[in-house]
Amino acid sequence: YNIIEETSTPMQSHHVMQFLNKFLESSDAIITPEAISCISEMGKYSRGSPEQSKSIADLLWRFSTGQTKYLEISSIAITKFCELMKKFKYSEAKPYFINCLDNLRNGVASINTIRILRSLFREVEYVLTHFDTRRQADSDDERRTKEAQDEIEQKTTEDDNIICTSACIRHYIDNEGLVDVLLDNLVKYSKITQSRLGEVKEKQKAHEFVFEGGYDHKTNITERLEFIKFLASHSSYTISRKEVDVIWSLLIDESQIDFDEEAVFKWLRES
Repeated sequence: YNIIEETSTPMQSHHVMQFLNKFLESSDAIITPEAISCISEMGKYSRGSPEQSKSIADLLWRFSTGQTKYLEISSIAITKFCELMKKFKYSEAKPYFINCLDNLRNGVASINTIRILRSLFREVEYVLTHFDTRRQADSDDERRTKEAQDEIEQKTTEDDNIICTSACIRHYIDNEGLVDVLLDNLVKYSKITQSRLGEVKEKQKAHEFVFEGGYDHKTNITERLEFIKFLASHSSYTISRKEVDVIWSLLIDESQIDFDEEAVFKWLRES
């Protein structure tokens, strides 16, 4: 893996595909951090076709969302996948946005999916800085006014016309029901915790228990709440009273885990 990674820059498309096919066909192939890094480097630097880049992205996506029992592997895969997305136009990255929504609807690898989706939103502006020549508001101005942000969001249409992170977020909230999907995902997770709470021997350490997906309860709650806060802080989206009520009901009224109440109060203070 290390040798292939070091020689990936001058590789031709057929070299890369030969390696990928061997990797996928071999029952002895071991998924290691070195393997993921090697695949990622071939995607970033080799002179291949768009189809080849997509094949590599698909493989990294599979490692990112299908290896939740091996958190080190999935974490590295997420990082490498999101680095590769910097080479993709929005129209090329769009299927992965949709995959993220499907995962959240179905409760598949939710935490890894949330981490990927957050990174994808962050990369949209970077990608279009390089691939899109349309006028943009000054992305270096950290004090961008609300009026400028609204002006950008009004220009949002489909595919490569999504021109900044805030507009992309609003697109998926307004047109794909992203926040509703997140809240439904939280409902599903809360039902799992309630059904398995009897397995927790020390109730005061329930936040350390892994109820679902390979991550402890603290991570599951914190990641979901922080992502909703991320959506609000990076766009004109405002968390509604109805959405707060759903979270309050699940994590305060119905939850028997002390950490949940603390997490909600902290989230409310900071949101």
